Amino acid sequence: MPDIQATLEFLADIPLYQIEKPFLALLSPSQLVDRNFPRENLQWEHHDKINIKDVRDDPFNYTIEKCGFQVLQHRSKIESFNLAIDVNMYKMETEMLLKNELGAEHVYCYDLRLRESKEFARTTFDLLDPMLVEGVAQGAHNDVTVDSGPVMIRRHLGLREQETYLTPRYRIRIVNTWRVLNDTAPDRPLTLCDFRSLNPEDLIPADRLLPDKVGEVYYLRYNQEQQWCWLERQHHKSPSFREPFHKAPYSDTETNPIMNDTRAASPAASNMSNTSTSSSGSGSPFPITSSMFPTPTVKKQPWKAWFTPVINTENTLIVTTSHHDSGTMGLGGY
Repeated sequence: MPDIQATLEFLADIPLYQIEKPFLALLSPSQLVDRNFPRENLQWEHHDKINIKDVRDDPFNYTIEKCGFQVLQHRSKIESFNLAIDVNMYKMETEMLLKNELGAEHVYCYDLRLRESKEFARTTFDLLDPMLVEGVAQGAHNDVTVDSGPVMIRRHLGLREQETYLTPRYRIRIVNTWRVLNDTAPDRPLTLCDFRSLNPEDLIPADRLLPDKVGEVYYLRYNQEQQWCWLERQHHKSPSFREPFHKAPYSDTETNPIMNDTRAASPAASNMSNTSTSSSGSGSPFPITSSMFPTPTVKKQPWKAWFTPVINTENTLIVTTSHHDSGTMGLGGY
């Protein structure tokens, strides 16, 4: 297939982010102590006519080792998500899939997100509801940062697993999988950036405020050198997986978040549903990779004037305006 062109959404390149760190607050109603405080400072810009390459005819050049993502051939035994047990079965299936594909010694799937390409008329939702259906994630982004990756890994590994795998011998990966639940993706297909074309300085750390913690994600600033990819007619038997975080072995400090994704905007067709999972895993020793990322500068965090995380708080998170219901991504450190 020839390249297509589409419109993609990026974090706006504005002077504000030179002095203030981007943030979004997803909090429970009881934590909104003063509605005069802003709950976000995110601003977006759209870039049109971006070339997007179809990777279907060149699979050997697009592997997780070469570009940070890969398309698989796999038929799921889970045909629908009607009950919480369906979610749990799909997580276990994903663990086995990644263990086989990556040769991992240990895989744990800690999160699953169901999404649908439509707008939701609601003001609150419960992020801990395993059956929650969300909208499309907003903006080109990476779910994990250099700082939030180690926090997430320690949170989801038990003490015995930490003693075993958080040693210099093991490579640690956080991997996202994405699968269409329709026969094919008719609208807003997943679009991936080849990490070989990324300038790390275009990855902008952003705070994600949750009732009991503060996480961190990367939003992407536009750069004309970025190379974007998609899979034409992606269907439920061709899931993709990508690696937003990678800790190389033989180093406690070499951590490389390397993948950003967004959704290509195209003329509306029928609603598209998909599921994404987040997993952490460990594998055999692997050559050291050098850190790509500059030392972050200290910026203002205005939310610190009114918010302190509270452990064991309410699960229901408020969405103050409708556009917030466009997907929570991996929440960063969640």
